[in-house]
Amino acid sequence: MGLEDRQSMRVLRDALDVGRVSGTSSSGTSSSETVIGDFYSRWFAIDMSARDLFPPDLEKQRHVFGEAMRWLCDELIAQRAEEPVAFLAQLGRDHRKYGVTPEHYATLQDALLTTLRRALGDRWDRRLGEAVTDVVELVVGVMSGAADAETSPPFCDGTVLEHLRPTRDISVIRLRMDHAVAYHPGQYVPVQVPQWPRRWRYLSPA
Repeated sequence: MGLEDRQSMRVLRDALDVGRVSGTSSSGTSSSETVIGDFYSRWFAIDMSARDLFPPDLEKQRHVFGEAMRWLCDELIAQRAEEPVAFLAQLGRDHRKYGVTPEHYATLQDALLTTLRRALGDRWDRRLGEAVTDVVELVVGVMSGAADAETSPPFCDGTVLEHLRPTRDISVIRLRMDHAVAYHPGQYVPVQVPQWPRRWRYLSPA
């Protein structure tokens, strides 16, 4: 049944839902937090280059990943696939700026499947295994496929020309970009600086 197996999807969703309060470890963390932490530990152990994609503090990243996976499972349980596919495709295009490679997607898939199979323990059977595998392959396949298909540059370098502080809460930064950046008024773009790599802040172009 795979992605159409709603009961298996619920089991997977609960295992990855960082908001669940039931099932805590001896350290006081929820079992779902432990699953997500184990996934990142396993991924970095089999692919040390993946660690360089993230900031030193992974707390926010773990939470965001858990929330995204829970939402994905909820949408698939409701048999709504169009929005999740569009979301994953955009995520794949966006992740190019981090330097994500096809090899990273391959090791991510291996680490996530291994972690989930271990975490689900006795509940793992043929049906659940098929559903979990299909979800992981959907995530990896759509993201990597969209990244491969995108022809625009993954990022744009710029030089700071001026930094103004009109108020205590507002900064205005004038940049000279290497090439034109398309945007709509009100949008935000992720920005990092060489002095603080892998720490992305969102600024609004004007």
